[in-house]
Amino acid sequence: MLINERSGVGVLVFALLFAASPTIAASDYAQECGVEAADKVVIGQKESFYAPAANLIFRFRIDTGATRTSMHATNIEIENFSPEAGDNIGKMVNFITANEHGETVHMREKITHVRQIQNSLGSEMRYSIELDLTLAERDYRVEVNLKDRSLMSDKLLIGRNLLACNYVVDVSIHSTYGV
Repeated sequence: MLINERSGVGVLVFALLFAASPTIAASDYAQECGVEAADKVVIGQKESFYAPAANLIFRFRIDTGATRTSMHATNIEIENFSPEAGDNIGKMVNFITANEHGETVHMREKITHVRQIQNSLGSEMRYSIELDLTLAERDYRVEVNLKDRSLMSDKLLIGRNLLACNYVVDVSIHSTYGV
């Protein structure tokens, strides 16, 4: 058994809790989606998606550890804002997004969800919208949370909510469709 020498807390307890958490095997995704892994498209670490609502092409980074897709957004303003986050679902949100080339556009979309997002810095509440995305003539409607990604080189992060039923990621490939 592994023990943290400073606190005396058993790391094994953490490992057991983590192992007991529900996970979805690749075969379960295939059953859920009705798609076999062999029928999925292979993509690399970075690709380019077109977002029709923004009329922008975004280079995106694949993050198989992220549950949901995340999009760069600044100046986020909710019309008829309520301090109770859940009360803002269904309201319109205005924000500015930009791709990695600095091309910016003002967007106005309906808030579909408010989610507690875990990341390396802790957790935070984020508003989500539904967004149409296109990659290689394949169109998707996907939940995207809004996050200021100004300090990040990739302004769109693709999570498992888009990957699971559509793609297999080959990390040895930088890009399949060109970036």
